[in-house]
Amino acid sequence: MTNSGRRQNPPHPRHRSRHRFTRKDIPLGLGLAALVVITGALTQLPQAADAASPTAFDPSTPRVFVAQDTPTRLYSAVQGAGTVTFVPSGGSTAGVSYNAIAYHQSDNYIYAIRRDKDHRREVLKIGLDNTTQNLGAAAGLAAPGPNAGAIYNQGAFGEGEFSDTLFIRSSYADYLTEMYAIDITQTPPVATKITLRSEVPNVSDIVFRDGYLWGFETGSTIWRIDPTPTIDPDDPTAAPTAAIASFETGLGPRAGAPAGTFIAESTFGAQWVYGNGNLGISANTTGKVYQIAISDASSGTPTFRLVSISNGPASDNNDGTAIIGDPLDLAIVKTGPATYTPGDQITYTLTITNNGPSGSSGSVVTDDIPDAILSPSIPSGTDAPPANAGCEILDVDGGGHQLRCVVGELASAPAANSSTTITFTGTVAAGTTGILTNAATVTGFEVDTDPTNNTDEWSSTPPGALRCDVVHGITAAGALHAIDPATGSTITSGSIAASGLDGLGISSDGTTAYAVSSTAGTHHVYRYDVLTATTTDSGPLDGAESLELVAGAVNPADGAYYVAGFTDETLVVFEFDPTAGALVPRFAVDNPVSTPPIGVLGPQADLAFDTTGRAYLLISSGTERVSDGSGNQIVAVDAPPTDGSIAPYRVLIFPEPAAEVFAGVAFGTESTLYGSGSTSTPELTQIDPNSGSALDAHEIRDSSGAAVAIDDLASCAYPSTITLQKDVVSRFREADQFVLKITGNGLLGGNMGATAGAGLGLQTSTAATAGAVIAVPGRSYTITETEQDGTDFTYYDSSWECGEPSGGTALADGAGTTGAISLASAPVAGRHVRCVFANVASADWHLSKRALLDGTTTPLERGATVHPGDTLRYEVTIENSTSPDVEDVTIEDDLGDVLDDATFVTGSAQLEIDGSTTAVSDPVGGMLTTEPFTLPAGATATLSYLVRVDDDAFAATLRNVVTGNSPQVPPAPCSDECETLQVTPDSVPLQVLKVGEDTTAQVVPMAGSEWAVYDAAVGGTALLDPLPAAEDSDGPITGLFASMALPPGTYWLEETHALPGFQLLAERVPFTLDAGGTHLADDAPANISVIDVDGTPTIRVEDVPVYDIPDAGGPGTAPFLLAGGALLVVGAIGAAVIALRRTSPTGRRVARTSRLR
Repeated sequence: MTNSGRRQNPPHPRHRSRHRFTRKDIPLGLGLAALVVITGALTQLPQAADAASPTAFDPSTPRVFVAQDTPTRLYSAVQGAGTVTFVPSGGSTAGVSYNAIAYHQSDNYIYAIRRDKDHRREVLKIGLDNTTQNLGAAAGLAAPGPNAGAIYNQGAFGEGEFSDTLFIRSSYADYLTEMYAIDITQTPPVATKITLRSEVPNVSDIVFRDGYLWGFETGSTIWRIDPTPTIDPDDPTAAPTAAIASFETGLGPRAGAPAGTFIAESTFGAQWVYGNGNLGISANTTGKVYQIAISDASSGTPTFRLVSISNGPASDNNDGTAIIGDPLDLAIVKTGPATYTPGDQITYTLTITNNGPSGSSGSVVTDDIPDAILSPSIPSGTDAPPANAGCEILDVDGGGHQLRCVVGELASAPAANSSTTITFTGTVAAGTTGILTNAATVTGFEVDTDPTNNTDEWSSTPPGALRCDVVHGITAAGALHAIDPATGSTITSGSIAASGLDGLGISSDGTTAYAVSSTAGTHHVYRYDVLTATTTDSGPLDGAESLELVAGAVNPADGAYYVAGFTDETLVVFEFDPTAGALVPRFAVDNPVSTPPIGVLGPQADLAFDTTGRAYLLISSGTERVSDGSGNQIVAVDAPPTDGSIAPYRVLIFPEPAAEVFAGVAFGTESTLYGSGSTSTPELTQIDPNSGSALDAHEIRDSSGAAVAIDDLASCAYPSTITLQKDVVSRFREADQFVLKITGNGLLGGNMGATAGAGLGLQTSTAATAGAVIAVPGRSYTITETEQDGTDFTYYDSSWECGEPSGGTALADGAGTTGAISLASAPVAGRHVRCVFANVASADWHLSKRALLDGTTTPLERGATVHPGDTLRYEVTIENSTSPDVEDVTIEDDLGDVLDDATFVTGSAQLEIDGSTTAVSDPVGGMLTTEPFTLPAGATATLSYLVRVDDDAFAATLRNVVTGNSPQVPPAPCSDECETLQVTPDSVPLQVLKVGEDTTAQVVPMAGSEWAVYDAAVGGTALLDPLPAAEDSDGPITGLFASMALPPGTYWLEETHALPGFQLLAERVPFTLDAGGTHLADDAPANISVIDVDGTPTIRVEDVPVYDIPDAGGPGTAPFLLAGGALLVVGAIGAAVIALRRTSPTGRRVARTSRLR
């Protein structure tokens, strides 16, 4: 027989056998029942579980497993340079095939479902070397399908509350709206069926990530399943189901897509999650292994990125899972030439190192190659690094190239194979100018403990450009000197054709130098083109004529050249505007009395910027001293004005030596800071940018050994910074405020910020920001937040995260009010890290709601039926489980979806708090709102009110949602517990009871009649024909007919068949159905009435026997004929009653009726 695989419908109740057990049937019935019970129990018993438990896997070693072949064999997928090799993990067990494998982190075993015929409900526990233990058939788990080819082929363990739950799905086409959750901690395992909200195709495998199950379909579609069933908002009366979503990843084949940038069409039987959170999928037909990153996974619009592609073996029977392994620290260092020549070849070397402490199972290196590098290629052959074999140059959509390398396993340092190198080359395009910067990133397959060293960049300057790895000085005569910070030795790097110069500035690419004539009077700016060794004089400039200009720098944020000079008590900063031929005042710093003072200004100063445009000003006052004994200060102006106004500033350090007069200051690489002294013996001093201490000093001398008097310093290197800000997600008290600090490495105590006001969100004001502080790579900085103004962290959940302000991977994060951040390295341009403390008020007050029929104490279930005319009582409970009071609580109850089918009982709303009751105003616009109130610590408040369901409210849904708020803190999230939902019937119950006298003149329910309901007195349409017989658990009820198919309205009842010996109703009987029940016309026949049967108004029809017809003439032979006929009728009636009593035992006769007469 051919089985279509579709579920067969059970027999319709009308087609059930009419046989009922009699006393003589009881022994046979009991025997059959016992046999059925025993047989069913035997079929539900699990197979005898194997006693021996296999050896667990090592959870510290990351490993991807792939199960293939029949019988199934377990393989470890070993990542090499661009290729995955499947290494057998033990042999196969004869006759045992399995699928839906999933690694269980709680006990370090793999679990699977057998796929062998007659064993497809059995759970396997798999250990090292593919040894297995059969845990038996999972209780409650149905077969994966009716045909032999159906198997459970998709499996994954959850996380958190689902950590011991094995989710599985079948390959069978008719089971696409279901999955099972198996609790493997029970013996035998216990399965629970979960209904999906819509069909999910056979995705061949599933994984668990970010609280969801994911499955990659053939092509570029990925499916997401929420494993927690919830109420479908589009069908609120239905049972909870698992929500489904599908997304187009954009990673599938597309027209014109470059090779290596898309996922080819295939079935992906093996899917897993790497330790880094990325998805791994293996294509059955090609063996290709793809790694996919998901961003915003829990949102409605997640995004997907193809990370890597590796080659691997193909297999039709393919399934996967993974051990994520222990965290480790991968680092990358990129090197290249210091300078480049347009038209020549350029070579870069990438070094990837595993700093441990555990081994790396693989990684991906990417490098977005600058457009100025043409025809990039990867060296091959015996002289090339072995890791080059895993690299490819990809054409990027929209133009450009990317280097992508899949790197194999790396041991933990200091093992010899803990590091590997990659090289690639290209040609610098003719006409290239400026600094050529190129960054590379390594992404490990495991969790990386230090993301700060996962990216490194290399910058090359044009030939002849000023180097950015040294500092540069200028003499009053215009000579440019490149100064080696390690020795103080100099080489001449150019000459500006002018004298009396100061205020050296260098462009970010090292190709241009600026200086200004310093003496008061008409000033000139001189622009020096390093590549052509030519000087351009701006000519006389307007502005700053009265000032001696002693400072200068190029701001990399806007490329403009700035100079500065002193008034009596103010250092004014000007921008050089070559178009206007002027020096335009932009901002100034003065000498306020408030602490910290700049001190008596002069006689020296200098200026520097970072890549955000933040200005750093050195003021060196010579013999003048401020309160701390230092004559030198460096201050920061975080947001320089442009209107010439006085700028707020922060004192960063007091540079040492305190007696030194520094004529210039410049940053070196890695946030180093240098100052040049103006003493009789010129020195270059390395200054700690955090503490101000002098770290090193060297005399500045040229190649002949002669001292070089440097008037100013500059560079094209820029510092890294750390800034700390506050994200106030919510406040427990409106007055709560927070203080932020960055400390460590000798930082001054002024690196702090304090919030103010009641605003929420990221607090970006200068006053609320700690820092920025200069961050030296390799140093650890501590970030903290503390309470002020009575704030209590007891009522907050605090967390922090540090990363690039532009987004991307967090460099460090954690929970609590203290954290630490360090930078592994920094490019020439510096890195700017923003740390943010986020606080969520966590007071535990919450809401719940219930609906009751007024006068009862039992809450109505969700989706319960209520009736027109019912009065409902709603109760909202507000509970405060915390120790402090919650102030200014307001409750809003949205009755919009209730009052369209019900009427609010005026004046019924009241709020009770600790026995004290307050009236609440009636709803306005469907919204019931309380006045603000205080919810005391540990107290419970109850908001209650009444509504009456409208008399015509049939087929209505009464849905009601309550919300609460407080400016201190919102209530705990709630969904179903804050919502009530009841429905009204879409029709009115109709019941008809047929009664008559039996042989003893007792009125009893009578069988044998049939009824129809019409929409008209004559003719019309039969709405119910026949009117169904009422049933209970024992079957049809004698004489009772019932239906829920009719909406309110007027109808006509017709008797279409009567019991033998009884006459039909002479005509149709009109009746009306409404919220009040069933009603007859006033002139209804005497034998028809409405009675109550089990609470339902019921039309009672008493039969009229044929022999009740009155005589119409003399006796003649009529008495004899009538007597004989009567005997026949009585006999028939008696037989019918006896038959009725047999089919309707005594307890059924009028058990459901409260009155027959």
